[in-house]
Amino acid sequence: MVRLFFFFIALHLVFLCSAQKNWQSINHKNGFHLLLPAYFKPGLLVASGTLQYYDNTLDSALLVTVETFGKGTRAALQQEYKDQLQRNSVTYSVLKSKWFVVSGTDDEGVFYLKTIISDKLMHHLRISFPPEKKPEADKFLGKMAASFH
Repeated sequence: MVRLFFFFIALHLVFLCSAQKNWQSINHKNGFHLLLPAYFKPGLLVASGTLQYYDNTLDSALLVTVETFGKGTRAALQQEYKDQLQRNSVTYSVLKSKWFVVSGTDDEGVFYLKTIISDKLMHHLRISFPPEKKPEADKFLGKMAASFH
């Protein structure tokens, strides 16, 4: 019985380790870096190359985009943060010297926004999904957002 227990623990660890390896590193031409799980891939690049969509095979209701616009100054970052705080139902927000995060809910569901400044530009990672898709989003949101720089 003890051997069976250790077998299942080892099997679980193998699955966890392999899941962590199935991430791809994106160094985008617009100057940001992002880690994506294997089921995501770059999709359409629109708006004169400033808005990158990321398609996924998990669920089309999970929307991930990165948009590049705005001056990459601390003053511009602080103003953008203040503007984003005006959204309805902000449940979490934090402002640091080179990035901020705002998340909550709106008419379309759950939203997550991380904005960074890099190379004198602002880059905006937006993740949105219906509330019932939170378990799926929780599988990638933290690691993806932490990697965005």
